[in-house]
Amino acid sequence: MTTSLLENVDEARSALYEVVSRLAAADNDKQTPNAKFTVAQLTEHLQNSITLLGGAAGADIEIASEGSAADRLLPQAQTAVDAWQRRGTAGMVTMPIGEFPAEVAVRILTSELLVHAWDYAVSTGQDFAPSEALATSALESVRMIIQPERRDGDFFADEVSVSDDSPNLVKLIAFTGRDPDWSPAS
Repeated sequence: MTTSLLENVDEARSALYEVVSRLAAADNDKQTPNAKFTVAQLTEHLQNSITLLGGAAGADIEIASEGSAADRLLPQAQTAVDAWQRRGTAGMVTMPIGEFPAEVAVRILTSELLVHAWDYAVSTGQDFAPSEALATSALESVRMIIQPERRDGDFFADEVSVSDDSPNLVKLIAFTGRDPDWSPAS
């Protein structure tokens, strides 16, 4: 399982790369499916998440305040993934929010990268089709991580109902409280 989790976090980083590398400065003010975030605000949020989760693996990541979303996110994400590749998923890690099994931290990072890649993609009209294996793994992870008390509308909204035969990416997005059918016009 360890190798699979590390492969998944790298694949999620690649999915983020594909979407973020196509963002333009004109996209910064676009709304994302999370009503709290524009594209620019999502970039800041994701930088903080990557810094926190990469730091748990020993990465020293500085938050860049200048440059495109790609310039700000992609080197950070690569540094975080590289740190996890070196560290592995055994044992516990300490983060400002407490101690966690390292495996959980990697699962959170994978989910953050993948779900926010989807946020960017739908906000900017990009196609987004990560592998079914990655979507399945991330869905399994968020089902472990997102507890009912976290569904306060601040961290996560209530799960959106979707068909049982929906693809796992749709189930993942719905489980995080996002509407899988969201579009900028909605």
